[in-house]
Amino acid sequence: MHDVYWAAPMFSTADKEYNDKYVRMLKDAGISVYNPMRDAVYIGTNPSDEEIFQKDIEAVKDCRVFVANIDQESIDSGVASQIGIANVLGKPIVGVFTDSRRDRPKNSIYKNPHVMGAIKSAGELIFTLDELVNAVKKALA
Repeated sequence: MHDVYWAAPMFSTADKEYNDKYVRMLKDAGISVYNPMRDAVYIGTNPSDEEIFQKDIEAVKDCRVFVANIDQESIDSGVASQIGIANVLGKPIVGVFTDSRRDRPKNSIYKNPHVMGAIKSAGELIFTLDELVNAVKKALA
C-alpha cells in the first residue's frame, strides 16, 4: 500500500518535470507515492482503455490519501474521474490548486463544482506547494 496516489496530467515534458519534483518532495519527507506515469504496471505495454481504468482503480484503492493536481484551465478529465473514484472509496483527498487566477475578482478560473465538491467533502484544497507535505501528513494521521 502506498501513502499517496498522485493524480495529475502526465503527458508533456513540463507535466512530467512538475510531477517528478513534487513526488520527490513527498518521498523525501518519508511518504510513499504511487505515480501512475512512473509506477503503473502497464508502462511499456499497449493496454486497452479498460485495463488502464481497472489498474488505476486498483491503485486508488491501494492508497491512503489521494492527491490531485487541478491547476489546469480545465481539470484533466482523467484526474476528474479519479477524484470521483477516490471520493466514493472514502479516501482523503488533497486538491492542489496553485493557479493564481483563482483569486481574480473577475474572470477567475472556473472549476467544475461537482469535482470541487468531491474534493472539499473528502479533504481540502491547498494553494501553494509549500503546503503539500503538511496537508498529506495531516490526511495520513
